[in-house]
Amino acid sequence: MSGSSAVRVACFGTPSLATDGVAAAVAVAGARWCGVAESASAMFRLVARGEVDVLLVDFSADRQLCVCELLANAGGGLCVVLWHGFENLPDDIEVPEGVRAVLSLRSAQAEFVQLIHEIAPKRAHPLSPRESQVLQMIARGYNTPHMARVLLVGNETVRTYVRHVLVKLGAHNRSHAVALACARGLISVPVQDSAPGL
Repeated sequence: MSGSSAVRVACFGTPSLATDGVAAAVAVAGARWCGVAESASAMFRLVARGEVDVLLVDFSADRQLCVCELLANAGGGLCVVLWHGFENLPDDIEVPEGVRAVLSLRSAQAEFVQLIHEIAPKRAHPLSPRESQVLQMIARGYNTPHMARVLLVGNETVRTYVRHVLVKLGAHNRSHAVALACARGLISVPVQDSAPGL
C-alpha cells in the first residue's frame, strides 16, 4: 500500500454515471479517486506501478471474473472489490477467493463509504507532531499570525506547515483539512469555535 495518507481507488470498467457516483463516494470516504481504467492493459499498468490501493472491478467488464481472480490472488496488498448493477449478484456467480467485498451499485453511499473505511489499510499518522499542532490550531480558528505568535515562528513557517498539512491530507483548503482529519480520527472536534483573544 502507498505511504501517503489517502487510499487510492480506481475502477476497471467503462465510465458511466455509476462510476461518477462511485467517484463521489470515494471522495466522501476521504480516499482519492484515480479514475477508470477502460482496458485491461491500462488497469494492469496502474496495478503494476503501485498507483492504486483499492481496485473496483466492474462485473460487466469481467463477467468471467478472470481479472478478479488474477488480482485477488496476486498479493502485494491490492484490495480487490467486485461491484455490479444487480440488486443481488446472481447465485450462479462464484466470487474468487481473495476478493475483499462484493458491492452493488444500488448500495447506499453510506454503505460504500463504510466499506472503504473497513477495507482500507490502517494508515500511520501522516502528520508530524508540529503539523498536528498546526492542524489543531486551524480547527480552533487560529489565523496564520496568531499561530506564528503561539508557536514562536514566522508567518512563512506557519504557511509552510499548513501547505504540508494540505498536501499530506489531500485537502483543498484549511476547512477541508479539518473535515478530513476529523473524519479520519486524526484530530478531535474542537470544543471552542474560535481562537481565544481574536
